[in-house]
Amino acid sequence: MQYEIVRRLARGGMGVVDLARRDDGTLVALKRLALQGTPAEMRQATVRFQRELDVLARLDHEAVVPMLDVIEEAGDVVLVMPYLPGGNLAERVRDHGPLPPEEVRAVADRLLPALA
Repeated sequence: MQYEIVRRLARGGMGVVDLARRDDGTLVALKRLALQGTPAEMRQATVRFQRELDVLARLDHEAVVPMLDVIEEAGDVVLVMPYLPGGNLAERVRDHGPLPPEEVRAVADRLLPALA
């Protein structure tokens, strides 16, 4: 499967997320580990990313964004996930402040069963 990068969605401490289009036209998010820092910090980031991959591979719940594929290319590991427009919870809180208690309960009610 080939992917064409459309645009950068986010850049964080551990990597970048790009919006991409698959051969079939489907939009996906490509999460790529971008290692920076000391060798020890890079090893730690790699371990955290691998842990995320392991957890996602075991989870199967409607409240968890599924992992579609893992690509290893040119020494990079890329996690392929469905593209879900609208941002994430951290962005929501950053842009609009803390969630009201009733909204926190609604989010928790939806997410907690995924962790059980």
